[in-house]
Formats: sequence, structure tokens, C-alpha cells
Amino acid sequence: MAMPQGHLVALCTDVGISAAVGAAMLSMLLGFAFLSRQIWGLVADRIGGLRTIFAGSVCQLVAMVGFLSHPERGRALHRLGRIRPRLQRHHPSVCAGCA
Repeated sequence: MAMPQGHLVALCTDVGISAAVGAAMLSMLLGFAFLSRQIWGLVADRIGGLRTIFAGSVCQLVAMVGFLSHPERGRALHRLGRIRPRLQRHHPSVCAGCA
């Protein structure tokens, strides 16, 4: 389930990261989102919309395969397992779909 970007700072403070670091993360996220939209728009103008969608899907596939094959993935998922109960306690509506 996706989380609105505006809630990133609150999520960071809930899991023990300072609000200043959360705000910096949000600023970086929004800045890169702006840049990526401009770049993908230029790509779409050059090669067409359908080919751009396929190129974006391939990029997403490569990123997912890279994440899933990384040896540190187990630690990241273990940390997520420790964070999820705190999220469910403080934000039950966010974790309504968490199993």
C-alpha cells in the first residue's frame, strides 16, 4: 500500500528518525520526483509514450530484481518487521492492509 509523501516526516518520527532528517528526505524525494518527470517527459517526446512506459517498466523491473537479490535484504526486512508493530499501534489506518 502506498503512503502519501506528506506523511513521511511523521513516519520518520514514529520510527525514531528526527523530524529534520525526515524533512530532508521529503525534500529530496520531491526534488527528484520533479527532475524525473522532466526527464521522462523528454524521453516520451523523443521515443513516444508507449515506448516510454515500457522503458519505465524495465527500469522498475531492474530495480526490483536488484533489491530482491541484494544480500542485505534480509536485514532490511527484519527491521521492517520490528517497525510494523509500532506503526500498527500508532497508525492503525495506515497498516490496515498489513498482514
